[in-house]
Amino acid sequence: MDEDNDGRFPDDSPVKVRYPRNKQEEQGDRSTWPWLPASILSQCGPDEWHVRELAVLRDGRRPPRGTASRNLYYPCCFRDSSEIRRAHGRGRTVIPAAVADNLLFWLAIIDVLISVYILPTVIGIARQVEGLGLVICLNTIPVGWPAALILACMMPRKEIR
Repeated sequence: MDEDNDGRFPDDSPVKVRYPRNKQEEQGDRSTWPWLPASILSQCGPDEWHVRELAVLRDGRRPPRGTASRNLYYPCCFRDSSEIRRAHGRGRTVIPAAVADNLLFWLAIIDVLISVYILPTVIGIARQVEGLGLVICLNTIPVGWPAALILACMMPRKEIR
């Protein structure tokens, strides 16, 4: 990472930015501009990035496959963070950045994972199975988790005396 980049949008990372496709859109409301694929060239201020759009033809249309490189243009622009989105996979955001950067989100994920992981032990205790020690031992081994779950559900209950 470049030392001048704060890491929100690293250099050369794929993003989507608001960009007008034609003169009519350019003169219209900026909030109606479409989100188009681009990449970050560099961060040039505390909340400003130099962005390069993907290749277009001179008139702004997307080029057909096989277009000669001499006929391609790569428009550049400057955008603040409100006009940039991370691009993941096929351009869809898997987890919105505001959620992914939230500590409470990750604590909830960890809580759910721990709850699922100890489920065989909880089931074994609730059912009062005979081999609770075996269920707990298997539950401490990650690859033994499925066996612990099966045992917790299938073992006979303790006889009450």
